[in-house]
Amino acid sequence: MDAPLTMEQKLRIAQEAFRKFHSMCFWYMREDLVIAEEDLPAIIQCLRQNGTRETYQIAGLLCL
Repeated sequence: MDAPLTMEQKLRIAQEAFRKFHSMCFWYMREDLVIAEEDLPAIIQCLRQNGTRETYQIAGLLCL
């Protein structure tokens, strides 16, 4: 089993997903938002509710 992601890794993945999927999942958020730890629950929720299989899988990574 792989080691859990560090918070730094989660934030990097979340920021990349935010940029890549902004128009699909995060249209109501500022495009220049810098993702912080307290933003992760909202990012995960939006990836799951407004995205695709790919975004759902990314959300799963962020939950580990």
